[in-house]
Amino acid sequence: PVLPKRQAYPELFTDEFLYPDRGDNFALEADKAAELIEQQWKALQSNNAVIPSVKRFHREALIPQYEQVIASVLKKGR
Repeated sequence: PVLPKRQAYPELFTDEFLYPDRGDNFALEADKAAELIEQQWKALQSNNAVIPSVKRFHREALIPQYEQVIASVLKKGR
């Protein structure tokens, strides 16, 4: 992924996937995004790409968490 730093949560994506916010300078921000895309493309081509894990968002990982939250809400409602 290539994401603007101002809109990405740091616990989800490290700096290697984020380009800096340049305020109203959209051209400079676009340049930074393009640089990051190019860096990632080169890393992919050389098999050095870092791919963030999304396993924590899979259904198998989330179902127990949702069940726990729902159970706690149901207990409070009694």
